[in-house]
Amino acid sequence: MVHLLHTTAQLPGHARFVRAMEDVESVQRQVLGELLAASERTEFGSGHGLSRSWSAEDVASRLPVTTWTDWEAWVKRQQAQPTGHVLCAGCRRFEPTSGSTAQRKWIPYPAAQLAQFDRASSPWLYDLARLHPGILRGRHYWSLSWLPDELRNTGTGARQAGDDLQLLPWWKRRLLSAVMAVTQDVARLSSVDDTMFETVVRLASASDLSVISVWSPTFGIEVLRRLARERERVAERLSRGGLPVRAGLLRSWDGTLDASFFRELWPDLSLVSAWDTGSSAGWARSLAALLPQAAFQGKGVWATEGVVTIPFRGRYPLAVRSHFYEFRCLSSGRFLPAWRLELGMEVQPILSTGSGFWRYALEDRLEVTDFLGPTPCLRFVSRLSGTDLVGEKLDAGIVSRILEDVQREIPIQCVSLLARPGAGDGTGLPHYVLLAGGKPELTLAAAEAVERHLAAVHHYGLARQLHQLGPASALVLEDPLPEYFRRTGGDAASGSRKIEPVVRWKEP
Repeated sequence: MVHLLHTTAQLPGHARFVRAMEDVESVQRQVLGELLAASERTEFGSGHGLSRSWSAEDVASRLPVTTWTDWEAWVKRQQAQPTGHVLCAGCRRFEPTSGSTAQRKWIPYPAAQLAQFDRASSPWLYDLARLHPGILRGRHYWSLSWLPDELRNTGTGARQAGDDLQLLPWWKRRLLSAVMAVTQDVARLSSVDDTMFETVVRLASASDLSVISVWSPTFGIEVLRRLARERERVAERLSRGGLPVRAGLLRSWDGTLDASFFRELWPDLSLVSAWDTGSSAGWARSLAALLPQAAFQGKGVWATEGVVTIPFRGRYPLAVRSHFYEFRCLSSGRFLPAWRLELGMEVQPILSTGSGFWRYALEDRLEVTDFLGPTPCLRFVSRLSGTDLVGEKLDAGIVSRILEDVQREIPIQCVSLLARPGAGDGTGLPHYVLLAGGKPELTLAAAEAVERHLAAVHHYGLARQLHQLGPASALVLEDPLPEYFRRTGGDAASGSRKIEPVVRWKEP
């Protein structure tokens, strides 16, 4: 009954989205009008002359494209005045995104931003139930937005530990939380290690589990690995909890990650959802192969700053009712509204959102793959700068500072940080390799130094705690440049080839 009530609650949002997809331009101009009406009453809006009379063309000509640097001071002022109209009509909740402790971004989540996320989640969730009716039975596991140990119990933001359900209105959150196999109290335990153990205990106890929804597929694989490593402890907990059959199933398992075991453990599993594009593609295939009893669905393009696409009818259309979208065509440099996109274009999304951000550029490369009516569908290709193996979001600026710090500590010349995806079959974790010039005997010291600095970066440190990334290694050579070009592709003799601070490792 709870499943049915929750799905029915998504129907109005689903119907509005279906109608909106038939007239992208009108809907987008309406969203823009709402944003302008809200912003003209804020300090930022009045200071920049924003008016509800502006058109999309006015916005494009009068406001610059922005990045976090343009908003950091404004966000700090909003944090200092939670009821003030600085960027938005008051805000007490701020969500962390990438960066080290000193450089972490805190994105405002006022009521308007949460409503925009709900406009995207409702049609997705309703469509999900329509495509996979098995999810309307049993319990669900939606991975929580883990906070690293140093942020736990700090009181920072609106929550002590992450809960993705808080993106939904309170009444939808209450309905869905009733069917969660792992509830938000688990994310509030004192450490990531405690949280992960309690997570696998609750998942192992859920014989009726029907959904596993995670962001990174490497995290999903790590959950299964943790269950294998901790199977004796988990079995003991299940025995004490009055689940001897489930405990016996774990005790008879040799710990090998095997599809037949997970089919027996979760026979009703109907859906697995995770990233399945870019560098996550191989890991998504591995996760799906371990859980073949379930259908697999990729994620849309979501960022802490906003949502771009959602899974819908087997494709990934633009979330046209959420934010106001523009796109930079990467081949021509032109800025285009959503209704001007063309098939095959590679673009960078630019969002104006309920957080009060205007023309905020996400560092994502997307491809226009299809249309649902006039609504463009887009696929994530890669990050535009830096690397993102499992969601650690290392950009060139952060890595450049880390390389400078490492070579101040150790007498080496840092060349680049190479992102090595790993085996892609679940047998080897992705990790980073520092390539540097110097005496080879400094290799161990270089590896320890770069790992220490990387661990201070918010999402990298979290990925290491969750065992999604292996520890960084180093390769210190007397002449490192040939190795750089061998590992990244290209010709070392080409004068136009720029050495990047962070780049993906390619097998020669």
